Amino acid sequence: MRKIALIGQSHAVAVLDAIADWRPQLALLDGETHDNFSESFRGWFTVNTGGRMFRLVPRPGFEAFAGMAVCLLNRATFHGELATIRKVDGGRVHIGVSDVLSTFIEQVRGCDTLISIIYGNEQSDMALTSSLPEYDFAPFDEPAAGQPIDRIHIANVMSQFGSLVTAPLACLRSALPAAKILHIAPPPPLLDPGIAARLEGFGAEVSSGKLARPSLRRKIHRTYIDVLRAQLERLQVRVVEPDYDAVCEDGYLRPAFADGLTHGNRAYGERMAMRIAQLIEADA
Repeated sequence: MRKIALIGQSHAVAVLDAIADWRPQLALLDGETHDNFSESFRGWFTVNTGGRMFRLVPRPGFEAFAGMAVCLLNRATFHGELATIRKVDGGRVHIGVSDVLSTFIEQVRGCDTLISIIYGNEQSDMALTSSLPEYDFAPFDEPAAGQPIDRIHIANVMSQFGSLVTAPLACLRSALPAAKILHIAPPPPLLDPGIAARLEGFGAEVSSGKLARPSLRRKIHRTYIDVLRAQLERLQVRVVEPDYDAVCEDGYLRPAFADGLTHGNRAYGERMAMRIAQLIEADA
């Protein structure tokens, strides 16, 4: 039997909802709801789970995940950087590891497959709350909207966001040199944020109409994924994107698959879980 482990933050909720009835194991249902988030995130901000591991008993159809060890880092438990990368004397690179990640690494040594669903909302924050003047970057809108910016500047920002993911996965790759490692990308943006039933932390921006235009939000998401993939390929980590039927032809998340403004719902998670299961089974 394969040994599978998952480390996740908020974007893991939809995938876990698809696979199993998991919340009782973390007592999240005893917590409070948040006005800006759906019931899916009950206890997310109020129940400190301690980062403890638990194992899934999957629903029918998701047997590929039987016994998967899960570490879910909700907001009440952990909010920060799992690992940091910095250059030291002589140009050498030093990776600092958080206690949470160190504990997780020790618990998953010897696993065959590791699933990462960490971070991902950084690019959403940039697109949704940007106070910059109107700007555009290639491929430009027709016509170009606002001040053109060289893509290298956008890529540099996305590289910083990507390092939040790359640093911990570099540590995990070092600890699991032979494991299959999959990183699950966040869903693309909604075309119209105003249709979201829950606006998460962006109610003021939506109500004031100060959000970035849809095409810019989509391009920021696409650039983030492209930069992240380039970073993770060096670690032999595969980036898994949303299933095609959850995404419109023009690249936006279909409203039927949204839970709030930036997260996928259980239907979205089901499609992602099926894709992950196929990749787990491949070459097994």
